[in-house]
Amino acid sequence: MLEKAYNNLTKSLLKGINTGERYQCPFTGKWFASTDKLIKSGISYLVDSYNFKLEKKREKEAKLAN
Repeated sequence: MLEKAYNNLTKSLLKGINTGERYQCPFTGKWFASTDKLIKSGISYLVDSYNFKLEKKREKEAKLAN
């Protein structure tokens, strides 16, 4: 079941992504040799971006509270 979900995620992410022998990440523009590397990098980027946005929001709220 997990393998099927992963395969579906991979196929969904690859729609609209430049492909050939390499795959381009839609978030960073970086190129990868495999879909696994692309997904690993893309997920890491999204998590880091979300954490950065949360931290900025917390800083703004703390600044307004003072």
